Amino acid sequence: MCMFHPERVIAVCSVCTPYMPPSGVYVDTDTLVRAVPQFSYMSLLSQPEEAAKLLDVAPRRLFTATFRLHTDIDASLSFIELLRGVPASPNPIFANPSKLLSQDELDYYVAEYERSGFAGGCNYYAARFIDFNDERELPRTISHKALLISPAEDRVLKPEMAAGMRKLVPNMQQQIVANAGHWVLWEQKGEITRILHQWLDRICESTSIVP
Repeated sequence: MCMFHPERVIAVCSVCTPYMPPSGVYVDTDTLVRAVPQFSYMSLLSQPEEAAKLLDVAPRRLFTATFRLHTDIDASLSFIELLRGVPASPNPIFANPSKLLSQDELDYYVAEYERSGFAGGCNYYAARFIDFNDERELPRTISHKALLISPAEDRVLKPEMAAGMRKLVPNMQQQIVANAGHWVLWEQKGEITRILHQWLDRICESTSIVP
């Protein structure tokens, strides 16, 4: 929205995901993975039908293994290895209950994906070239006030990936949240709420917005 309709946006916040600007040259998924190895899972998820064959067979095992506290993750497994292990891996991470989700929450996710399957969601990764063409003529710089909330222990979207962001988002503030991984919105929801309130209060003070 900041790039397509900047006049409609006062400020922008992202949790985990750093800004990746439009580029004049398309970087295919294989090249991206070579440069950023922790993105190897994209090679699978960018093939929706193949990914669905793997994941649709056992959504409960997938969510049990994936939705975990950062301290409860098997650090020896990369995310792509975890995905490939969904159908039949004997690793206990696929069966041992997660402390992050309640049973009702897990049951809800499982029921929804048993109904819809995973192919639709994986189209997000398959659409990278379409997104490239949609964005290639847009400005690279975002002048809005911006906040990036980075969990310190995210194994994929690492906080240091934002190192060069201020060149493109000069009004950016980064807040690193300790003792949290990718599911920081669950693990540290109180801290996230505090950071957002504080940031939004400053936005309101500098604009005509009344909270």
